[in-house]
Parts: sequence; structure tokens; C-alpha cells
Amino acid sequence: MKTFTQNDKVVEILENFYETLKTARIVEDYIPEKSLAEFFMRDNTDFLKFEFVSEANYYLQLPGEAIDDLAELVDKIFASGELIKFVQYCHLRIYHMEEYDEKRILDPYRLKEILGEQANLLPVLILISGIHGTINYYKAKGIENEILIATLKTLKDFMCGFKSRYGYWGIDDFKWLTHFFYGRIFRIGRLNFYPKYFESRLIVYRNINNGRVCALSEPGVIYMSDGKVIGTNGIFNTENSFAAGHEEDDGCICGNPVLPSGHALKETVKLPKNEWMQVLSKGDIVLDIHIPGGTGLDNEECRRAFVDAVSFYKTYFYHQECRGFVCESWLLDPQMQRLLPKTSNIFRFQREFYLYPVLSDEKQTFQNLFGAGHTDLSKVKIVTSLQAAVADYMKKGNHMCMGGMFMLESDLKNWGSEFYQKDFSWMLDGGLKNYLDKVYMQG
Repeated sequence: MKTFTQNDKVVEILENFYETLKTARIVEDYIPEKSLAEFFMRDNTDFLKFEFVSEANYYLQLPGEAIDDLAELVDKIFASGELIKFVQYCHLRIYHMEEYDEKRILDPYRLKEILGEQANLLPVLILISGIHGTINYYKAKGIENEILIATLKTLKDFMCGFKSRYGYWGIDDFKWLTHFFYGRIFRIGRLNFYPKYFESRLIVYRNINNGRVCALSEPGVIYMSDGKVIGTNGIFNTENSFAAGHEEDDGCICGNPVLPSGHALKETVKLPKNEWMQVLSKGDIVLDIHIPGGTGLDNEECRRAFVDAVSFYKTYFYHQECRGFVCESWLLDPQMQRLLPKTSNIFRFQREFYLYPVLSDEKQTFQNLFGAGHTDLSKVKIVTSLQAAVADYMKKGNHMCMGGMFMLESDLKNWGSEFYQKDFSWMLDGGLKNYLDKVYMQG
């Protein structure tokens, strides 16, 4: 046990707190003495009152059953002085220092000895503890309550999903949810948006004469013969694999194109510099898209979300010049286009973007379609046509994966025209026009 240099009362609180939680394997010697001791001198327990949680629910809109369980959790915490201090400490780390090890201070399995099933609600309580800061941030920016409530409702969505899987309230993606409370991710209409640097290994060009867009792979990326990144689904098929190249001289850029269908091409293309300008590359600011579950991807709702997001960021974050939108998701697996009818929302959603391959596997597809932990297709319950189509495809030995997309902001006006994917045969010279039939349409 480390020696603390504060007064006797603080030493006693710290020692009791430390020893009690150590028996439940919650903390170890890693806790910084100074920050812990200084914070424990404060009386900061307002967020541990039921009235606080109840008032916060105006924005959170949690079900009454979840609020009742949170009330029981608060009672249990107040029955233990050590737990009060532990929750204070978590609040400090997450909302005032943002330095924490999620698995070591908020792992429900380490808390069950003390809190039982309600241990899964402790991360929820910690998130709610910072809601006043979130509200004040929105007010300072002038962002309307409608967006604040829609954004924080994400907590309810995650909690309801957790309840449906396990039978009790909780969350299992704490770190992701903090971004909604930090004011980093915003729910605008049907979609979530947040700014980030473009990280995909692509360099995107636009033809200054006809507006066409062509993405070239960064050099050194290795692709398999089907145009996927080597290692996708744990497959390292080196037969006919190729490493992307990139060369420039005074008049031309030469490289391996990544087709809007989501596949890299072994044959190279040449882009005359006097006709093509670079419009997107690593380090540019883009808006990343997260696709919340719960409702369908209505095409018009999605278009409106993109339009409103542009207006939102230009109004409240005008100093950030976003070049476009990006996303990586199981919903962007190009194979979906041959498994689903053209009237499908997912099909139509994909057709609006320039797709590209990403190193991934099918875990996200399994989790979202069949539930976490399911890996045996013979045992999953098939309810939807999407589940049926994917399950049948995979039973034949095929693999699903994630896909990536980008859309330049200046091309949002083309929504509904399949601008990138409608016709990119100009990238395929001569006999390469059969490439789509071999790789894309037949897989």
C-alpha cells in the first residue's frame, strides 16, 4: 500500500476506498495519488442524487424501468462511502482529465461483487454525471435542443439494445458513447456525423473538364486478385496479388485505380496533370458518418441528413473546412449490391457513394445481423430478407466484409443520380471492360 501525505481523515478515506475496491479487483496501484487525493477533498456528489438523474432524463428519454434501476444503483452507492469516492474519481478522469483505462475502472465484471447486475448501469451513471457540461456546451455554441436530445438519445438506443441481448440494463460500448457527451458526435436527422482527418489510403482526383472522379491507391498497399486488400477475412491469397504503385512526372500521374465498385484494379491508369486536380487525400478534414440502427435507410431521409450536416458544420464549426464524407461499415460491403434488390434501401444507399475496399472481416456483419457471439449460421434465427440473403450466400462458402465510402461535398448535389457508380467504364481500357463481370458482378 502506498503512503499518502494528506491529513489523517483523507488518508483514512483513501485507504478504506483502496482496500475495499482492491478486494473486488477494481483498482490496483496504478491510481495517481495526487489527482485522487485532491479530488477527494471536494464535495461533488450532486450527480449521485436521483433528482439529478430524473432531470437529466428530459434530454436522455430513458424508459421508466431504466430510471428505476438507476435509482436503485444510486441508493447502493450512497450506502458505501468508498463507492461514492470511486464514482467521483471516475467522473474526474472521464470529464476533467479524459485519461482512463475503461477496462480497469469501469469493467462491470469487476463491480458485480459489490453491485450485482446494477454494475452494468454504473457506466451509464458516469456518462450522465457530465450532462450539465454537455448542455452548457450546446448552449454556448447556440445549437438547438432538438439536436442535443437526438444526439443524447443514442444512450437510450444502446441501452435498449443491451437489454434485448442480456435481459438487464447496461451498455457495452462506453468509450464510443463518451463522444456524444463530449460534443464530438452529433445526430443530424437519420445519421451521426463527426469531423476527422481522412485516413484512408487513397488519393482522389477530379477531371477539371467533365467533373469525373478517380481514386488512386496510395503506393505499397497490397491487393488480392479480386481487388480486396490482402488479409481481408484473414485471407492472404498471393496468387495474382499486386502492390499498388504511384508515379508522377511533369505531365502525368500514374497509379492503380480503386473503382467506385469498391475494388482495386491491377492495371494502372494515367491522369494528365493538366486535366486532373487532387481533391482529397490523407490529412484532409472530412465528416465521418455513423449509421445508427433502429430504422431503415430511407433514401430521402439520408439525403436530407447530409444536406443538413453541411449546413450545421458551416454554421457552428465554420473554421473546419470539410472536403466531404467518409464511412466504413458492414452496410457498405459491395457484395450487398448483388444480394439485394435494386429497390432495397441498402442498395440505394451504397449507389450514392464512391466505394473502396478496407482491411476487415465479417464480425460486424454477424453482430449486426445475427447478434453478438453468433458464428454458426445453422443456429441463427432468420427473420428478415437481408438475413436470409446473407446467410444463404455465406453458407455457400463466401465471406462478407466491411466496405468504405467517400463522397465529396461538391457532389452532394448529384444525390439520386448514382454519380460515381453509374458509369466508370472509362477507367477500364480495352479488354478490361470484362473486369466487372468477373470480379464485381460474379464475385
